[in-house]
Amino acid sequence: MSLFFGVCVFLCTDDILQIAPSVSGGSLQWSSQCRYLGVCFVSGRAFRCSFDQCKCQYYKAFNAVFSKVGRLASEAVGLDLIGNKCLPVLLYGVEACPMLVRDKRSLEFTITRSLMKLFQTGFATVVSDCMNFFQFLPVSHQIDTLTAKFLENCILSENYTVS
Repeated sequence: MSLFFGVCVFLCTDDILQIAPSVSGGSLQWSSQCRYLGVCFVSGRAFRCSFDQCKCQYYKAFNAVFSKVGRLASEAVGLDLIGNKCLPVLLYGVEACPMLVRDKRSLEFTITRSLMKLFQTGFATVVSDCMNFFQFLPVSHQIDTLTAKFLENCILSENYTVS
């Protein structure tokens, strides 16, 4: 016997009567967000994504890396590990989601706080200077690069529903 679990998310701009649909005799619950393929969609007037879960997973990955390496390795090695192991967790799926400026700033703050721990400072300007010195792009630039590559691949795709 298999059980079906599901929710229904209201992603429409029209104010229509919300009637919970039923599947196999049971009704689905309404939810304000849903998670699909690791991306969290939020209900509202416009299509939006939530990055709270991504930030939690990023901090989990950062703490795992930092607890193993910590102060033993140089800052360059720590920054490289963060860029290769932790940052993809944070930036997963951002190229396909419309991002507000506040979302980009929130993700930037997440990186800045972890780099403050790595560089042992409490100043964002020091972190910014260290990022420039180590040629580590700010998150907003990385998001713009990922989005540009994604859109270019969509345009070049032979899938007619995408292009």
